[in-house]
Amino acid sequence: MDKKIKVVDARMGRGKSSAAIQYIQDRKDEMRFLYITPYLSEVSRVCESCDLKEPGNTIDEGDDEAPDVEAEQIVPKSVVLKEYLRHSKSVAATHALFYLIDDEALEMIREKHYCLIIDEEINIIEKVGITDKDYYLLKKHLTTTDENGRMIWTDKEYIGKLAWYKRMIESGSIYQEDVCMISVMNPELLKAFDDVFILTYRFEGSKLEAYMQLFGFEHEMYGIEIRDGKRYFVPGRDRAPAEDLGQLIHLEKDAAFNRPGEDTFAMSKNWYKNIEYDDENLAVLRKNMVNFLRRNRSKTARNERMWTCFKNGREKLIPKNGACGKNWVPLNIKATNKYRNCTHLAYMVNRFEDPSIMNFFSKRGIKLDRNSIALSEMIQWIWRSAIRDGNPIYLYVPSYRMRELLYGWMQEIKRGDNNE
Repeated sequence: MDKKIKVVDARMGRGKSSAAIQYIQDRKDEMRFLYITPYLSEVSRVCESCDLKEPGNTIDEGDDEAPDVEAEQIVPKSVVLKEYLRHSKSVAATHALFYLIDDEALEMIREKHYCLIIDEEINIIEKVGITDKDYYLLKKHLTTTDENGRMIWTDKEYIGKLAWYKRMIESGSIYQEDVCMISVMNPELLKAFDDVFILTYRFEGSKLEAYMQLFGFEHEMYGIEIRDGKRYFVPGRDRAPAEDLGQLIHLEKDAAFNRPGEDTFAMSKNWYKNIEYDDENLAVLRKNMVNFLRRNRSKTARNERMWTCFKNGREKLIPKNGACGKNWVPLNIKATNKYRNCTHLAYMVNRFEDPSIMNFFSKRGIKLDRNSIALSEMIQWIWRSAIRDGNPIYLYVPSYRMRELLYGWMQEIKRGDNNE
């Protein structure tokens, strides 16, 4: 891929998706597009606005431009996507479907000269879940590694319960790091396209930036410009106006309420792992969270509350009477709008990037900013709530470290992006 990746780095509400739709509408007769978004509802909206195809499990009998799949036949969406590519159709699809693009589809993308637009950051690297015993078997008997740390399957005759890992390793995307396995997105998923736009926020210091450095992708920054009520991509950093988010985010400031999170590593993943249910600090934290969500601090309906923590701490924060247990929302939730009614939030997390992923990049001369990553993930979680529609929210962040990161970001937004 000779051209630079276009990174559209702009905060929520700036209209990145609207600018992408405008870009497609202005060029749909001369270019072919693959638009990727986590939301099925957004896939439908883009298809309707831009006359793109949406891969489903069936083909409408009345679609005279449908790929060569028998009408009403139920087939995998990846097969339908491939048929649309074969017929040079512009397509909108989900992140999940994007990861299933195979070598045959990539060759079609190269031949047809597609432009890729990725709305919201994709998962480019993650730790692979595997038991210690299975990892030992893989490492000692079934695999080796190349000079870059990439795992190679050596037992070509193997048939057994580890076949899933065999397929992953043979795809060339699995690396050994310390005593674990790291899955890294195939860079060909970006290289195959003539043009790539990635719509994101807080690119610098992110895992996405590190990934692009790792594989030698050059990039150029783009922002959003509003003209005559329409939004457009423009070269250069985004210059968003100042905004006082303190009018929307009402952050719990009571020192006594926040005291359990004062320690630098309080509420980290290891903290939850090692603390007992009846520990005094945890008991206070549990009581404060429920108090904030449903008793003294707010009068809310059940569907107006949401809270999160690491999975290993979830049961430790639920009182024995089960209060607020059903309001737990996963820490990494992205592809949903179902929590947009929530006005009262508790972020019971002190986020540190997995050391294995930090080490993976560090050994290759690339440094991640763990504070920037933690802040970005917190912002993304918060924006699942009512604030995405411009409505005020009430937020409990007992971790001192995470609260200070949020305070600092809110002050940056209050100053605006127009200052150098």
